Amino acid sequence: MERSNSSPGAVVKLHNNKIYQNYNTKGFRAILGQFQAPFMMGMDHSLLTVPLTAHSNLAENNTYVPYLLVICGATATGKSGLAIALAQRLHSAILSADSRQVYREFNIGTAKPSIAEQQQVPHYLIDICEPTETLTVAAYQQRAERLLGGVGSLEWGVGGGVRRQEVTSLTPQAKQEFMTLERGRSQEAAGGRQQAEAREAEGTTQNALTPSSTHAIIHSRHHPLIHSPLPTPLPLLVGGTGLYIKAIVRGLKIPRVPPQPELRSQLQALGQLQLYAFLQQVDSASAAKIHPNDQVRTLRSLEVFYVTGRPMSAQQGEQPPTYPILQLGLDCQSVEQSDRRIEQRTEQMVAAGLVQEVESLCQKYGADLPLLNTLGYAEFKQYLAGDLSLQQAKTLTILHTRQFAKRQRTWFRADPAIEWFDADSPMLLEEVWQRVQEFLLNHQ
Repeated sequence: MERSNSSPGAVVKLHNNKIYQNYNTKGFRAILGQFQAPFMMGMDHSLLTVPLTAHSNLAENNTYVPYLLVICGATATGKSGLAIALAQRLHSAILSADSRQVYREFNIGTAKPSIAEQQQVPHYLIDICEPTETLTVAAYQQRAERLLGGVGSLEWGVGGGVRRQEVTSLTPQAKQEFMTLERGRSQEAAGGRQQAEAREAEGTTQNALTPSSTHAIIHSRHHPLIHSPLPTPLPLLVGGTGLYIKAIVRGLKIPRVPPQPELRSQLQALGQLQLYAFLQQVDSASAAKIHPNDQVRTLRSLEVFYVTGRPMSAQQGEQPPTYPILQLGLDCQSVEQSDRRIEQRTEQMVAAGLVQEVESLCQKYGADLPLLNTLGYAEFKQYLAGDLSLQQAKTLTILHTRQFAKRQRTWFRADPAIEWFDADSPMLLEEVWQRVQEFLLNHQ
């Protein structure tokens, strides 16, 4: 290992002959005698800690600012079905907030919306990564914020799950059908605005809204936040990945540090006990929030510290968006009802071909692919390996899904901003629709 005395820290060359640099902080001097933290030479250090663009800046820049409707809750509570029904009434689109649906080919086990469902309502932030890639929360946030900041612009499609930027790749016939649909939607939006203006002039505006009148309100050019008549001012953020949703609705500031495989490998070799002790020394605030056995979060906190030279806790914070957000949660009235839903969905997944999906993915990517160790895939991978019977794999999947749903409920219930609805109510759609109407009326 070679050293030099260049500032601001000691430059070192590791066994792989790559150049790294340590920041000359007390934490580094005390801890990094055994190995060195990777730091890209020549990179502007300040860029690593600049927070992502926050929604609150959009209004200042006269950029289009939407409403946002969030549908969240534990797995198997019917979020997708409700969201599709609402999006159809609102002539809107859905942004997925599911950390596994972003990956292509992982379809059945992630309960990804079917092709038919995507044709009913445009869906975004699904199938955006290869299974061999890793999408960080910061990367998800950046993609979602770019879409939200472009609501009503060419970033958004208007029907059939087709995005406008994809129109040029369509066949001439398909392109013509797409443009015909777009003209129809634009005319419908214009007609809705004219009807709303006529009612306003006649003094006949009522508190009860129909789907068409709601559509007119959210597209009205008189709304102080709306700067575009095109779809869609009320996108739906839908899913059960709490951190994804929190990153958007709370405007989390997330260190923009990509995964560092080599550094992680060196750290893991030291063992979790020593890693956690390191974290307590360099970032006690983060350590206080992390269980001593949680190696994933421990590694991430150390990784951010070693790359940026600053504790992760000092780089975190919130910058909430200023536009109106309505958060609606779905939950079952009892654990027994939730369990029945989970059992039913597991059986449906198996009937839909989950075992075949797992087998195909194992053959294509290898059984050690990290995504194949996640819920629903790990259990049936064991079945294919001969370690479990089919019934045992289903039973374990149900058990692990119940445990996962419990953790999701705990996460979402901690947020007082979420308004809860009974997932099993026969009038669920109308109950939620009434709340959406009130939300829109209150923010005209």
